[in-house]
Amino acid sequence: MMNLVTLLIDFTVCGMPVRLHHAWVSYIYGIIYILFTIIYWRLGGTGGNGKPYIYPILDYSGNPGLAAGTILGLGVAIFLIHAFWTGLYILKQKIYGTQKETQSEKSDFDQFSDDKYAVNNSGAWPTEMETVGGGYINPAANVD
Repeated sequence: MMNLVTLLIDFTVCGMPVRLHHAWVSYIYGIIYILFTIIYWRLGGTGGNGKPYIYPILDYSGNPGLAAGTILGLGVAIFLIHAFWTGLYILKQKIYGTQKETQSEKSDFDQFSDDKYAVNNSGAWPTEMETVGGGYINPAANVD
């Protein structure tokens, strides 16, 4: 219960954006863990009680249907949980009136997509000589 209270306070106070596409991190973690449990089971690993599974719900040899259903159910749960937090984040933006994306909310890639970082005609990054006033100067366009 205290974890939930701490999470809600942190969510309310912090301005970190929550996007639905951030769920990929959880999916990668889950896939790696499931692959680990399958490899562990195939190599004859046992749980703390000597049984051929880490958790009864992931008993691939005794109840593979339950294990597969658990994995699929957790995949859906990850999406629903992220959808819930994304919805709360959108609601928080509406309440505080901060719907416009700020510079700190842009991804690392987006921060470098300004014109002053554009690739020049040769396919290389612009040099100091080619950037003036924070903007990109196209050498071919400056022909008088």
